[in-house]
Amino acid sequence: MVDKATIRRIIERNQKMYGGKPYGMDEIHAMADRIKAGLPDARVYLVGPYAWGWGERSHSVGFAIALPDEVLERTPTWKLEGEARRLAEPGEIPVEITVYPASIVADAPADILGMRNIEM
Repeated sequence: MVDKATIRRIIERNQKMYGGKPYGMDEIHAMADRIKAGLPDARVYLVGPYAWGWGERSHSVGFAIALPDEVLERTPTWKLEGEARRLAEPGEIPVEITVYPASIVADAPADILGMRNIEM
């Protein structure tokens, strides 16, 4: 499980730098839990939170999802990303989802994939 203090520092830094509608670590954990419940084979990593643009919806949160190769062979990636986004039920928080094969995530350093290597 991810260290809650780490997520809090990331969120607070982004909110100070970019302004925008704030969200808390409880919301992030809830989104990750809903994704894991709906996609039981998934390993969910926190990629964000990060910010884009300016204004009320400038903050977003990103997740990278590692799924077994057999799941990816049966279901198109775009469909899995859409399902994960729907499961996250982000409300006012924009959510970015990227799906990777678990074999790539297991073998690659986190920084190559752009992840912070924080498994939820």
